[in-house]
Amino acid sequence: MALLCTGFAAAGCDGDCTGAACADLYGSADLHRIGGLEAPGELLDPVANASTTWAAGDEFGYNWVLHGWAGGVTLGMPDLGELRSLDADVLENTGTTIGTLVSEEPGDAFGSALDVWETAQASYLMVGAPRASSDADHVLAGAAYFFETLGGGFEGQLSTGSRTFEVVGHEAGLALGSLVAGCGDIDGDGKREFALTAAGAAGGVELAGAVYVGSAPAFGESPRINSTGLIEVRAPVPERGAAYGRAVLCDRSLQDGGLANLVVGAPYSGGGRAPGAVYVYGAGPDFDATEPLLTLTGESGSYLGAAMTWANVDSDDWPDLFVGAPGVDPVLASAGEPIRTMSGAVHLYLGSQLNARLTSDISEFLDPLQPNATLTWEWQSRDEATRDADARMGFALDAGDLNGADSDEIVVGMPGIDAGANAQAGAIVVWTVSSVGLFGGQVLSRTTVIAGDQPFQETGARFAVSDLDADGVADLVIQNRRKN
Repeated sequence: MALLCTGFAAAGCDGDCTGAACADLYGSADLHRIGGLEAPGELLDPVANASTTWAAGDEFGYNWVLHGWAGGVTLGMPDLGELRSLDADVLENTGTTIGTLVSEEPGDAFGSALDVWETAQASYLMVGAPRASSDADHVLAGAAYFFETLGGGFEGQLSTGSRTFEVVGHEAGLALGSLVAGCGDIDGDGKREFALTAAGAAGGVELAGAVYVGSAPAFGESPRINSTGLIEVRAPVPERGAAYGRAVLCDRSLQDGGLANLVVGAPYSGGGRAPGAVYVYGAGPDFDATEPLLTLTGESGSYLGAAMTWANVDSDDWPDLFVGAPGVDPVLASAGEPIRTMSGAVHLYLGSQLNARLTSDISEFLDPLQPNATLTWEWQSRDEATRDADARMGFALDAGDLNGADSDEIVVGMPGIDAGANAQAGAIVVWTVSSVGLFGGQVLSRTTVIAGDQPFQETGARFAVSDLDADGVADLVIQNRRKN
């Protein structure tokens, strides 16, 4: 008879495993591509509805970062310190890759963050390595590598020695490269910038976090640049453990003139049961690295700013900001006897409203800016909400045209939700714009739920929206954990 194993004891058992510690047995992952959702379904299975699947070996772990491009997907695998480039046409069970890019420094977590930085002269693949140590005096200072022309995938066997240039952290424990982002022109100098999060110390405060902004360097004899040569941006009052820079957007304009605004999330800002915060910095002459023009704050324990994405739901000239708040649900926490949940939510701030605040005398507005709408999961009962108390809706966000209707769908991850007895199976919820209601005649409605059905699958923790086959309709690429 099969044994029913609990926790770490499961490693020596042949039977099923129950309990939170069983998650340690789910240390591998698969990648599933779901094509355009032209005919949205209310409930989809990420495995059964995948057009292609890439099954990785156990040695690859599951802590991946995804970046889609026209033709395939690049995977960051920080546990191995390498990237894998997958062609969309060979994204099959064989696990075929067309390229591998490996770090020359063991243990540097190379691949922890990915993005593409487009400049007037070149396109760069940006890769974060937050545990890099440039020398004995800069242990875990972190680094970010820039590879010209690799943003659209790569072939063959490459290493970090082939980088065009790199930026290294200037002090031990800085963890530069925790997140990387390609930006527009933020300061009005005619050049597009990039942004690098350093999750370590800032302003002498442990784990406060900072963001470093720079542009194309003037190379000397060395392609290595110190982060002291970049602009340091941090919260007006750095807080211990605030995770400033956990999410960064910097490629859209919220002000007149078309220059990009830097938007930074700090989900653990506020201390205690952190409300979280999002800081919006001015563009061009209004850009001040020491003082944001606008600060958005969440409810107690909501962790506002854990994830962010742009979309346009009202078809005006301004991008709309969606912000994940995967922490406490303020409605459930205050209804009847308070219960602590992390059911989560996603808040929408219309770009027109943000523009009004950013371009007006701030003294005209005495009240904090409130979201125009909030997306939540519809719990049927308090018992259900208690059971799924760690759903974490808004943990991850992305957007794109998934149905070919020339409008953005909002893709929301809630990796902690259970599926019956399967703990943390996770789910992805797709919201689309319908034709009746608010926002100039439009409302957001939930159209599709892609739900995991295995324990610790964590569907919704890691995914990317990208048009892999260049057909004008975005694809959804989902990473799921699986048992070793």
